[in-house]
Amino acid sequence: MNKLNLLAALTGLILLFSACSKDDDFSISGTWNHEKTEARFYMGSLLLETMEEPGEGTITFNDDGTGTATSDFGPSTFQWSLSGNNLTLTEAGQSLTFELTTKRENRMVAESEFNMQEFAELFEEF
Repeated sequence: MNKLNLLAALTGLILLFSACSKDDDFSISGTWNHEKTEARFYMGSLLLETMEEPGEGTITFNDDGTGTATSDFGPSTFQWSLSGNNLTLTEAGQSLTFELTTKRENRMVAESEFNMQEFAELFEEF
């Protein structure tokens, strides 16, 4: 049996962004610095491991629902939509939805949970 199936785990992925400039009201539009990424690996409700990596690059959300992310891997483009606190990013036909748990003029925290099997399949395509 595949180890990923054996774990049957969920991953909590947290992305932290900070704005390059402050605005009076929260708006996702603009360029944000990627501060860090945290991942929590669970088996059921048991936390197996937590990983934290510093963020790299920036992510830009354009008013027209398109965006660009820059990192050491180069730029990538995506589409985005925001419905309430749900931020959906779509790239190359793959969509990920995050819940914005913090929305302030200069800080945004996005969280999501993934089934480990689906998470592995997503990254096999890259």
